[in-house]
Amino acid sequence: MDTTLRTGVAPEARSAGQGTGAACRDQYMSTEPLTSSLTRFELGIVRVYEAFSSWALELQKYVSGHQVSFQEVALLHCVRLRGGVTTLAEMMMFLHRHDLAAINYSLRKLEQNGWIKRMRGPYRREVAYAITDAGREVTDAYGRMRDKVLVALCREVLGMQASTNDAAAVLERMIGIYDQATQQILNQSLISAALGSAGDQPVAAEPGPAAANPVGPAPAPAGPAATPGSRRRATPSRSR
Repeated sequence: MDTTLRTGVAPEARSAGQGTGAACRDQYMSTEPLTSSLTRFELGIVRVYEAFSSWALELQKYVSGHQVSFQEVALLHCVRLRGGVTTLAEMMMFLHRHDLAAINYSLRKLEQNGWIKRMRGPYRREVAYAITDAGREVTDAYGRMRDKVLVALCREVLGMQASTNDAAAVLERMIGIYDQATQQILNQSLISAALGSAGDQPVAAEPGPAAANPVGPAPAPAGPAATPGSRRRATPSRSR
């Protein structure tokens, strides 16, 4: 059998150090134990997000009969978890979101389904949203089926509650670390621009020894300096 078909790697690629073995993997994000652990953690975030979003979408569709986006599911439960009434600013902070246009679009979809309603917030020009009776019924059904399926599976794992609490604490801590790292990246352009503008400024020439320590008095000018009013045009005298 061709080794390329059997291993998925051509012989010349294996001889060049490429392939599926541990020694052949690209280590650009695993240069030390900490970076290896962080890379594993980040891959876990990506995979958990995909698995969780698939689960939440299927469950929401099952209990409501509506095909919605994962963002709409998150916003619906955000309103319910916030006590049934919450402002737009509180939702964005609660979900750590910054894309206002996308959130407004999803909120309009939830309104069309009759699960939330728009209302005035506590302050002028502030928008709030409240859960409706239909929305409360849907989220109640979501919670019951979640307990029946997902929570039941978690109960089978020994020490799952403690592990979940530890994982949640790490995730919350990492949110702050990622935010701080993002801010540092955003500041790089400002720092680079500041350093660049400083380098563009002309450097004043240092005075030489003669200028710093003049020897003797300065030579007198050859003649009086001409000023705009120092010369008069000769005009012929008028005879009477």
